[in-house]
Amino acid sequence: MYKMKKQRLPKSFYCLVLDTETHMRSENQNLIYDIGGCFGDLRSDDDPITFRWFVEEHIAPSFWNWSFKGDSEIRTPYRFDGRADSVYHQARKNPCSTISMDEMFRRLTNYINQAQAVSSWNWGFDSRAINATWKRKHHSDFMPIIQAQKKAICWWDVFHSLEVNRTYYAWLKTLDENERGQFLTENGNIATRAETAGRKFSMDSYYVEAHESLDDAVLEYGHARTLFGKHARDILFGRQIAQTDKRTREFLGYVKIPHYKHNQKELSSSEKLILRGKLKIPQSEIQLIA
Repeated sequence: MYKMKKQRLPKSFYCLVLDTETHMRSENQNLIYDIGGCFGDLRSDDDPITFRWFVEEHIAPSFWNWSFKGDSEIRTPYRFDGRADSVYHQARKNPCSTISMDEMFRRLTNYINQAQAVSSWNWGFDSRAINATWKRKHHSDFMPIIQAQKKAICWWDVFHSLEVNRTYYAWLKTLDENERGQFLTENGNIATRAETAGRKFSMDSYYVEAHESLDDAVLEYGHARTLFGKHARDILFGRQIAQTDKRTREFLGYVKIPHYKHNQKELSSSEKLILRGKLKIPQSEIQLIA
């Protein structure tokens, strides 16, 4: 019988949590106009460093037209993005937060380089938006975010895989229909958005996400701290698969997109972790016991 040796947790774990707000439904799809973040030690109760930057080039009026492409290559505007007015007023109130795209990437690179982990709730979306914004101007990948994949964490993946478990399914069934609906998608599936996690962790079933970069980053940093506090070993080292010399894949540097059907089937955390991937445990990290 095999037993995985217990790995020592780091005394501190400095994590960067990012949230991006992007243009959509136009030729400017996925370009960032607002990026916020928190940088701090997930093993400490100290408040993180926070920042919010509006990208000067991307808050111009011409960026806010939603448009569609008809039979020709010319795009036809059909609506002005309703977020524009709020961004305009916030940027004017906080002129020091409105910076050039190049300055935004310079500052972001410094945070990425200092962090032991770089993360967001939906890492696939946010990392893609950061890279797309850089590529629009420079026609190449933003190498700091490409290299950060090795230390990336998707907190949505963590929440789905570890927190939404059989205990969670049973808890949902105790709620009345109206309250339970706050934890489900429009299609009736179990929701795993950051907003839903906020409702669960705060026990405020009607919490509404701000959808502004800094507010959302603060929310998601709180989720990261909660999840890391409960599941640090699974996140950093994976979990031994019972009675085998294999373990599940860690979350640090190994991001998978959650699948809603796992929750439809009410799979346990162990079952979800195995589906994420598994590895043979090195001899140096395992011991044979009677």
